[in-house]
Amino acid sequence: MAEVFGIGVSGLRAFQRALATTSHNVANASTDGYSRQRTEFETQSPQDLAYMSLGSGVDVAGVARVYDDFLTAQVREVGSTRQQFETLESFAGRVDALLATDELGLSQPMQRFFSAMQDVANQPASPAAREVLLTEAKVLSDRFQGMHQQLTALDGEVNSALGQSVSEVNGLAQEIADINQKLQVMSPAQRRTANDLMDRRDEAVRELAGHVGVKTLMQDDGAMNVLVGSGQALVVGGQASRLAAVPSPFDPARREVAFLGPNSQLNVTSTLSGGRIGGLLEFREQVLDPTLNQVGRLALGLSERLNAQNRMGVDLSGAFGGDLFTAGAPVGLAHAGNAGQALVQVSVLDPAALGTSDYEVSFDGSDYRLHRLEDGSSQVLGAPGPFQVDGMELTIDVGAGAAAAGDRFLVRPTRQAAVGFDTAISDPARFAAAAPVLAQMAPGNLGSAGITPGEVIDSTNPALLDPIEIRFADPPTTFDVVDVGSGLPLSSGVAYTPGADIDANGLRVRIDGAPAAGDVFQIGPNSAGSGDNRNALVLAAVSESGYFGAGSVRPGEDYSALIADVGAATRAARNGVSAHAALHEQAIAARESVAGVNLDEEAANLLRFQQAYQAAAEVIGVAENMFQSLLAAVRR
Repeated sequence: MAEVFGIGVSGLRAFQRALATTSHNVANASTDGYSRQRTEFETQSPQDLAYMSLGSGVDVAGVARVYDDFLTAQVREVGSTRQQFETLESFAGRVDALLATDELGLSQPMQRFFSAMQDVANQPASPAAREVLLTEAKVLSDRFQGMHQQLTALDGEVNSALGQSVSEVNGLAQEIADINQKLQVMSPAQRRTANDLMDRRDEAVRELAGHVGVKTLMQDDGAMNVLVGSGQALVVGGQASRLAAVPSPFDPARREVAFLGPNSQLNVTSTLSGGRIGGLLEFREQVLDPTLNQVGRLALGLSERLNAQNRMGVDLSGAFGGDLFTAGAPVGLAHAGNAGQALVQVSVLDPAALGTSDYEVSFDGSDYRLHRLEDGSSQVLGAPGPFQVDGMELTIDVGAGAAAAGDRFLVRPTRQAAVGFDTAISDPARFAAAAPVLAQMAPGNLGSAGITPGEVIDSTNPALLDPIEIRFADPPTTFDVVDVGSGLPLSSGVAYTPGADIDANGLRVRIDGAPAAGDVFQIGPNSAGSGDNRNALVLAAVSESGYFGAGSVRPGEDYSALIADVGAATRAARNGVSAHAALHEQAIAARESVAGVNLDEEAANLLRFQQAYQAAAEVIGVAENMFQSLLAAVRR
């Protein structure tokens, strides 16, 4: 009877634990990261008799966590990549909208500016047309500055988001370390049943992976080590290290991520990927910085081309034109850790040769080396400079002190051009619509040859406005170019080729047709400048003929290419979000199929364990009846 009673009691205890476990599963069916638990039974040690072994009931061997490490890791890793794409898509989409919309972008202001320039070409003496052109020039400069400010504000948002994510990472790392400590002080038997604690740790690691990609390693004592970047140990056992959002050593206004050691810090920005931090860093490197540089290059190219052309014309007062726009200067930044005091000065020699990359200059103690950050290429510059490369000149300024081995400098040729893009004139009469020279046939010419009005190719030539004549010889197969004032030839016996360029004193003309012997073509200052539109026509044609030196790139096409590049990056990020969202959902479903709580199954288990519990109670009742029957028999 005692054996029957003990067996019944063991059953009551076991199925009570099973009912509690099942109830715990039901209660946590919607808890993030919860892994279904299962009560495991084992038979009690049997009672050995001389002739047999008798069963003595059931024990609870433990409450096991239904868990698959591979599926949990897959959910974490795919979720981390998904979060990176979502962050990238969110920020890149904002840049795409900024560039492409009429209210914020540059397309319409550029079109209106060149349209206004064409109106001045149509009516070069019109004060109203010139006033409209000045207004559109101001609108264009304001839009360039506004776009740079908007992009810089996005950079500030990236800084803020990095700081917030780093703070979240540190909090989660400390939580993981605290859980590790609790597990480490447990006995192996206790640790095996610390299911809720391990679920919470897995959930903390999953949340951590939403901020930055992680790798995990298990220790024999149940602790989980967490690595980030290129293997930096964020959590080791019960100890958590910290990340920090620190000022960039080149640009204090920009935040980077450092790993804080006991006595030092290591900049790990370039090694981090995954999660929100990975998305922020990828956006900054792949979208924001190239856009800032390209917008700056556009501002620099427009100002260079339009200024150069305006200087080749004359305004309403007859004076040579000046600059229409200003642009921000290139910058060179010294690394905060430089041991030397040298600085780097940057100037633009040829805007057409400039790309959109930033550069890093490093000094090894004897030679300087230039690294192009856009493609990772490098070249040895030598020493001491100055160095001319990629359309710019680099000068190492040692006025405050020499450079030391290991010193580094960041060069940004175009980054600040847009924020410094502004109108350089305030008087609409200063637009140089007219050409300074005019070529014409002498009244007595007998041949059928004609001459172009003339164009300026070097406005700085001091003899540009000196009157000259082109005089054809007999026979008219050659000609002389003569300075009228001195009567001296500038060139003699030049073979005549119809339509060929004839250059002298910084100007260019072309003669076509059949000249007669003695024909003369006169070139001198343009006395009818107020009605001349030749330079305005060239200025207006920049939108079609192009800019940057030879004009191989049109401003509108250059800007459209930028919009296309940012749009492509945004679409790629959006596709990445869609793909990894599907993969993430699949990974979650796979994990839930193993570790998730199925309420139908748990309801069936409740009925099953309830019935088992009742049956065990009946066993106890039977044992009691047997005992009462025995007592009754003894009394007789």
